[in-house]
Amino acid sequence: MFTGIVDHVGVIQLFDHDVQGARLIIETQFRNFQLGESIAVNGVCLTVTQFADSQFTVELSQETLSKTNFKNLKIGEKVNLERPLRMGDALGGHFVTGHVDDTINL
Repeated sequence: MFTGIVDHVGVIQLFDHDVQGARLIIETQFRNFQLGESIAVNGVCLTVTQFADSQFTVELSQETLSKTNFKNLKIGEKVNLERPLRMGDALGGHFVTGHVDDTINL
């Protein structure tokens, strides 16, 4: 569960896209990642699949790419980051599940 309040801004280091999906490596100020932990990237709940020092990796399915604007990301672009709520965290903002159903074209 997330509050919707951005904790940090990360920078896309790698965007590897193929027919099965995509892989993002993001540089961040966050530390102490755990495999399988959730992190909201631009408001979308994603799962950490690898990490090292100040970088983490997430995998994007074709479904995620089709329902978000992630397919338009570029290396060097900034993304909003938020770690999930933990017991005892302040409850500013509002509850956000991080699940996106669709995008609209403006």
